[in-house]
Order: sequence, then structure tokens, then C-alpha cells
Amino acid sequence: MGLFQITSPIFRNRLARAARGVVPASMAALALAVPSGPALGQQVAGLFAEGRSAEGTAAFQAACATGDSLTLEALWKDIRGLATSAELEDWETQPSASPCAMLGDMLAERALRAGLTVRERLTIHYARLRKARADWGLRSKRVQAGAADSLGRHPDLMFDDRGLIYLRMGEPDEVAYAFAGPPGGMGNRVEGWRYDRPQGPRIFFFSPVTEMGVGVADYRLLEAPWRAVGSQYGATQLQIVDEFPRDWVRDLYMSFQGLDPHYATLAYRVDAGDTSLLQDLTKDRQETLADIKFAADSVPDVPDLKSSVRFAWERLRFFNPSSGGTVVWLVAAAQGGDLIEKEDADADGRSVYRLDLVAAVRVGNAVSRDSVRTVVRLPRALGDEDAVISRIPVSIGPGEHPFTLMVKDGNSEDGRSGNWSRGMATGLAPSDLPEVSDIAVAADSGGTWTRDGATFLAATPSHVTGPDGEIHLYFEVYGVSADSPYSIEIRVVPEGLAERVWEIAAGETAFRVSFASEMPASGGIGSHHLRLDLSDTPTGAYTLGIRVTDTETGRQSLPATTAVVRPD
Repeated sequence: MGLFQITSPIFRNRLARAARGVVPASMAALALAVPSGPALGQQVAGLFAEGRSAEGTAAFQAACATGDSLTLEALWKDIRGLATSAELEDWETQPSASPCAMLGDMLAERALRAGLTVRERLTIHYARLRKARADWGLRSKRVQAGAADSLGRHPDLMFDDRGLIYLRMGEPDEVAYAFAGPPGGMGNRVEGWRYDRPQGPRIFFFSPVTEMGVGVADYRLLEAPWRAVGSQYGATQLQIVDEFPRDWVRDLYMSFQGLDPHYATLAYRVDAGDTSLLQDLTKDRQETLADIKFAADSVPDVPDLKSSVRFAWERLRFFNPSSGGTVVWLVAAAQGGDLIEKEDADADGRSVYRLDLVAAVRVGNAVSRDSVRTVVRLPRALGDEDAVISRIPVSIGPGEHPFTLMVKDGNSEDGRSGNWSRGMATGLAPSDLPEVSDIAVAADSGGTWTRDGATFLAATPSHVTGPDGEIHLYFEVYGVSADSPYSIEIRVVPEGLAERVWEIAAGETAFRVSFASEMPASGGIGSHHLRLDLSDTPTGAYTLGIRVTDTETGRQSLPATTAVVRPD
């Protein structure tokens, strides 16, 4: 069941909370008696405009679940600005899911990528939609398609391309503008917007230039800045080379060097006018079109963070046989040199670091969000290669669950300094074979991590052994009958032999140990904390594998492996 089905547990729980008065009682009324058709869309938008996001979300969910075609079209009119070209086609043909399920899937995917709950993403969407309609609204429909229209923009949006990009990506990190014309003349106004991303900036240019002339209050995404050059019509590459004064183009590119320094380089190349100019203009167009396609025909949502903190992370999965659920521990190590140091006035001037770890996990069409703060007080500042380690447990059921993991520097003034990564967690499920959990690795036992309340490890994603080659492991065994014996074999092989860890002869491994154990009488979990001595292994990267054999039946687990590094 999805988030937007009225019979979903989440929806029933919200109605129950409304009936108990945990949220305004009017929320329950909204969920049960919602007008249909265009009036519904106006009501939902009105609730979000009034800051009543819980009621607005409930109204959206209930309206979606009615299945009424006019009501769904009213909701689609508000949401369609987020759609990719594939989703636009899917809405028209509806071959794969009901319209309500499709809306739920769209919103859940965007919420997950932004590291938000669906309610939070809906709240942001309706706030952006109000601004797009108010600030960049069109007085009439477009009569000619532009770059965005061919790459995924819905044809009936009643705001220009500035509204489209703002709706999908939010406030730009930098804005600049210039006029594409003679010095001192007005020419065509061009706006440049930059959005910072870990892989590099995404930059967009807007101007009311079309092949039919200059549009009125209809700023369009330009295929490249030089397209705005000319007195009335969008220029071509050959016209830039042969007809228009190059200083116009040079000045235009120089105006945008604050968005990205490479525009200054382009400006000098335009001014020089060498034989590679056409190639430069072509490459510029290709790069600009790639950014437009990213924004207009993908899901560009990202967490609202400045990517200023480097971090590594790993996922550790542990099964609970009694509930059938899986607990996923997400362990992150942030680089100390990227974190802001603050002095603790109450602790003799110690250096204080705060790291916030946030996990958004998708389950069906719902997104849950959990967070934890780790505070570290030290007698000195962290070095560049030091780390602050944090971890957060997340409970999931069987199957695949995509997640967004965010780290935030708790000492940053605006709370936006951090970074993020995405991954997939697969919930374990009972099988007819013994099973091995993921493997927690630590150079020492430090009391900073625990799964069972009794075993403590200083777990870190680096998986580096101690200087003496010592390494601690924690793992669990499932799927063996109570009081039944089983054996465990652990092998360590060079990284290059990872695919053959169980094929090579035992004597050819870098390290090997085997021992017998027995499943406890209750709980169905065999817990193991081991200290291995790898001091005799040469330095380098290794793969460690664990295999379990049920002694009574001979059944063997699928092997579990993890990386281990023996440092110099």
C-alpha cells in the first residue's frame, strides 16, 4: 500500500491522531470530506499557504485516494512542473500504475533525494509554486517551444523557465545578469543562475529570446549564452563568428565569470577568434544543454547542504528473527579538517565538534527521517586526517530500501555545512540456509559502538587494522536451529583474489581460522566478537570472508565479505 492510498497504515494513523486531538481536529474532517475537482487543488494550496502543512498533506492524500479524475487532474496541475518527460508520458498513458500511485511515487522519490519526508517536500513544493506563479507567471501560453520544452518541460506551465528551474531546484547559490549587445546599449537581458553540487556547478542562462523574436515576459533557458546575442533574434554559431562583433560576446561571457571562472577563459578565446572558436561554442552549447536536461528531465532534488565536509560511510545489517525486521547501522566518519572547531567555555577551553547524522529511508511511497548528534570534546583541535565518527540505526523490512545519508556540521552558523551520499539497504529475510550478517570491523575495542549492548567496537568505515595488525570483528549468525552446532571459517586473502576467496586452497590464504559454535536456545542469533592477529600478513589491501556451516545438515551460508587494510 502506498502513501496516497486511504487504506495505508500511515494514513489511518494520521486520522487516528487527528481524532485524539494530537493534530487539529479539522484535519480529520479534511481527510473525510474533501471537495473534488479544481476546488480541491485550491484548497490544498491554500492550506500550505497558511502554514498548515499537516492538514495540507492530509487533504492531498485523501483527495488523491478518491480516484476522482477531476480531482486528480487538479493535483496533477500543481505537481506536473516536477515531472520528467517519462513521467509526463506515463501520466497520459498510465500503463504502469494508478494516477494516485504515480503521484505518490513521484513525491516519495523527490523527498528521498532531498533527504526529507513527503510532508516536508510537499510543503517546499507549494511554497516554490506560489513564488513561481507570482514572480515569473506568463500572461499567455507559449506559441513556440524552447530548449526546456524539448527536454521535459510540461507544455502548459503558466510560468517561464526561471519558475521551472526554481520549482525543481530552489534558490540558486549565485545569480548574475548582463545585456547581450553593444557596450552601453541595452541588448537582450540575460540572467545566469548557478547551483553548487559536489560533482560541479549546474549553471543556467535565461533570456526572452526566441527564433521568432524577443518574447514578452517569457524568459527561456538558453542553449548557450551566445544565443542571446543580436538585436532581435537568437544568434547561431556561424553568426557569432562572421556577423556580430565579438566584443559583444566577449563582454557577455566576462559578465558571468563570477558564476564559473571558465567563462573568462571563453571570453578571451572569443576575442582571439582563433580557428577553434566554433569548437568552443559547440562545447559550451553541449555543456549548457546537459545542465538543462539534468534540471528538466531528471529528479534534481538534493539535500539543502553546502557540500563542505568529506566523509566515508558503511552500512551494517543485522537481522531480528523474532520480528522479521532488519536493523541497519549507518556508520559515518567525517574528516576533521573540514569541521568547525568551537571552544567549550565550561570545559577548560577544550575543542568541541558537533556532527549531525541524518538518514532518510524510503519504504514504498513513504519516507522516514531519523537523526542523531555526536558531540566530541578534545584537548586539542582535530588534524586534517583525524575523523569524527557517528552512527545511526535504521529499522527496515525485507526488500530494497533506498536511503539518503546526510552529515551536518553542528557548529556551522546556518546549519547547512555538510554533505550527503545515497545508498541502498536490503532487508534480510529468513531462508533455508544459515545466514551471516554484515561484518563490523575495528582496529580496537573502544566502547564506541554496540549492536547487542554487550559487544563494543570503535567501528569506522576505514577498516584499517591497528599498527600491530590487530583487528576486531563483530558479526551474527542466523538460520540455525536452537542448540544446534555450527562451524565458522574466516579467510583473509589479497584484494586481487576476492572473487576466489573460497576457491583457493586453505594454505594459500593470507590468514585462516575456523572454530565450532552453537546457536543459543532462544533468540535465533549467534553473536560473535573476535580479535584477529594479522601481524604476519604483509601490508596492503585484503578481503575478509566468513562462511558458516550447519554441522547437523551440512548446509552452508552464502559467504559474507568485507575489506580490510593492513597499513604500512
